[in-house]
Amino acid sequence: MSSFFELRIYQILPGQRDAWEKFMQETIIPFQVAQGMVIHGSFMVDSVDQFSIVEGERIMDHDTDMNTYIWIRRFESEEQKAALYKAVYE
Repeated sequence: MSSFFELRIYQILPGQRDAWEKFMQETIIPFQVAQGMVIHGSFMVDSVDQFSIVEGERIMDHDTDMNTYIWIRRFESEEQKAALYKAVYE
């Protein structure tokens, strides 16, 4: 299997955005990188677009969502992912 990405999406408690971003940037991401994780991106979502069908028509709803945090990690294989998960989470 070739390398693949993992998209992690977290809903942050209201009022905790700044503290969460600081914790991820100063603690979690440096620790995981030190264990061998490859982090491709980390960011807060400022808005969300959601598509649906209403009365047979496709519509888009736009919502300002300041509490969603996303980060992306890359793994070379399922075996590497298992080893890194063990190093990071156990």
